[in-house]
Amino acid sequence: MGLKLETVLSTLGVLTAVAYVLGWLQAFYYFDTFGVRLAAVEMSPQDYLLNSWFVVENVVFFLILIWAILTMPRWWNVLLGVVYFFIPIGSHYAFFYPHVWGANLLIEYRHTLLKFIPFGLLVIVALLNGVDSLRRRTSITSLSGPHGRLGFVLVAVIVGAWAVSVAKHFGSYDANLELRYPDRMLSRIRLHLSTEAGEAAALMQSDGLYLVHATPGQLFVWNSVGFSYGQPNQKVYVYVIARDKVRWFETDRRFQVQRGTFIF
Repeated sequence: MGLKLETVLSTLGVLTAVAYVLGWLQAFYYFDTFGVRLAAVEMSPQDYLLNSWFVVENVVFFLILIWAILTMPRWWNVLLGVVYFFIPIGSHYAFFYPHVWGANLLIEYRHTLLKFIPFGLLVIVALLNGVDSLRRRTSITSLSGPHGRLGFVLVAVIVGAWAVSVAKHFGSYDANLELRYPDRMLSRIRLHLSTEAGEAAALMQSDGLYLVHATPGQLFVWNSVGFSYGQPNQKVYVYVIARDKVRWFETDRRFQVQRGTFIF
């Protein structure tokens, strides 16, 4: 029992460390798009772990997809797996060409595609082979024998590399989505500062401020005035404002039942 508990704890430790790294990568590339260093945003280890949930969720979806492909290897589901592999990077780079056919589909429905393709393929495989056949075919992924262990290592490397890539592209994707659709993705903020001199007065009168991040000591506010997404030579101006300089502030955002765009 002691050995089993030790194994469980060590496994949980490894998974927690992986989740922390993925959350850190996603946060780094998100704030880097705004030109903010991660050290300035005062995120805790718990924040990184919570930030990683979407990446971890999609890694699980990817594992389901791989299992379905190995269960019934056919050219069409292998092709579907290759397409799925490139969805995260494709949805990020689609921002370079938002008006090209298919690019906007990747931008708007990335989450839906990543979620439903694995389960859709799993249902198709189950219908074609039957549930009993699925149970018998799981021997393909067995770790017995040198080929099974080699296959496991190969799959682990592919999934690990994909997870790191996903964390990076998800962070940049989220920031680009907010820069492209600030009214839909961010809260507009109105500041009331303790001083009304100079630039502070201009900030309080501006109607193009959006709250990007907030900590107990600081507000990270993006000034969108003059910014036009997709145009060359654009600059992203983010003000880091100490809380003790703010008397109070108000935010507003368009109501949405669910943030983002979904087919289902």
